[in-house]
Amino acid sequence: MVKQKKGGKQQRPANKDNKESKESKEKCENPEVVTTASLRSGMVMAEDLVDHKTGSVLVKAGARINQSILSNLSFFSLKNAYYIYKDLATESLEEPTTEDEEEHVDKQTIKHEKYLEYKKRKEARQLEKSKEEVEPGKVPQFFETGKEIEMGKYMKPLPEEVSAYSKRIYQEGIKAIKGFYEKPEMVTAEQVNQSLRAAGEITEEIIRNHHVLLQIAAMKAFDNYTFSHAVHVAIYASTLAKYLNFSRRDMEQICLTGLLHDLGKIDIPLEILNKPDKLTPEEFEVMKGHVRQSYKRVKMFQRINEEIPGVIYQHHERMDGQGYPEGISGKDIHKWARIISIADVYDAVTTDRAYRHSFLPHIGAEILMSSMGQLDSDYVQAFLNNMPIYPIGSRVKLNTGEVGVVACTYPQMQLRPRVHVLNSKEEVIRTVNLNEDFTKHITEILLY
Repeated sequence: MVKQKKGGKQQRPANKDNKESKESKEKCENPEVVTTASLRSGMVMAEDLVDHKTGSVLVKAGARINQSILSNLSFFSLKNAYYIYKDLATESLEEPTTEDEEEHVDKQTIKHEKYLEYKKRKEARQLEKSKEEVEPGKVPQFFETGKEIEMGKYMKPLPEEVSAYSKRIYQEGIKAIKGFYEKPEMVTAEQVNQSLRAAGEITEEIIRNHHVLLQIAAMKAFDNYTFSHAVHVAIYASTLAKYLNFSRRDMEQICLTGLLHDLGKIDIPLEILNKPDKLTPEEFEVMKGHVRQSYKRVKMFQRINEEIPGVIYQHHERMDGQGYPEGISGKDIHKWARIISIADVYDAVTTDRAYRHSFLPHIGAEILMSSMGQLDSDYVQAFLNNMPIYPIGSRVKLNTGEVGVVACTYPQMQLRPRVHVLNSKEEVIRTVNLNEDFTKHITEILLY
């Protein structure tokens, strides 16, 4: 590991008796310094490669750089220099020309510049292919009166600090849900696999650094409730599972349940689903049917954990027995369903709906607190104590009219973060600690 001094200079890594260091020393000469832009396949990291904005380790010391790692690093703005062992890259190989060869491209060592050119051409081919496969207007008249749902059209601007990697994960989650609605009559194995991949990636990012995805969710970055709600529930639920010390496996299953929990809304008439007024008792009974329809749809999916359909069936049950469809109560409700319920309620009340405007996050937190008799009180308490209601990096407006960026949140006091106040040039002019100054509070989350 390389340690940095206060002045920013680095010391050469000390010799350690661990297995990776020994193997590296046997094959490599003394370490040398390179920038992240100069990393090449075959190099071996002599120290952890760290994203200094989040403190997250992206590549561990001793890891050999390959094309997959280089591709992932391209999503981060990394300008630091790092110690590496001698470049072990072999001579470049010919560019793959067949589909069979393309499957092995990440396993081959190709010179960096040539690989990037190849990747750009491959993405262009894939884009053209996708245009051919998707017929115009195939997204049904589902939410936008028949207009095709385009990612760019509904994505709101995000701050530069939000890495392209996190944006991609969020968008992949949206695409996974969107796919089910585009062809509701026939669910393919690829659609299910896409949702599995999305759940895995979201979970990994939540484990690595949950603040970024929570920031995107808090900003309601995708302006289509049905699609974005599923992804937000997945993010909030898997983050809550993390706070509750659930295993990584359980976190991923909870995340997948969040993505799929409302698929039965495909079967609800649009005039009820998009009604701008309060539903009549008869209409509400029809709406409640989405739970059974979600269960039936997901039950048919291959490669899905057998517990997930049952959890989806219970996500509107309540601890006091006043939920639906079965009216079960307490511990009879699956623990995953209790987590999904909290995430579902919180995102629903903090998002604009056809019949009302969204509530601010602190009002959403108040609604959760007032619902402790219906929702699992221990889980709600864990949510309120730990969930960054205003995630780090969020742009906010204070009751003074000033605009700032959330710099720090506090356990047990998530509604009162520390905020960097900005001037018109986006420069930090002072810091306000809302945990200490109770004359000020957040009145709005702003878009960038």
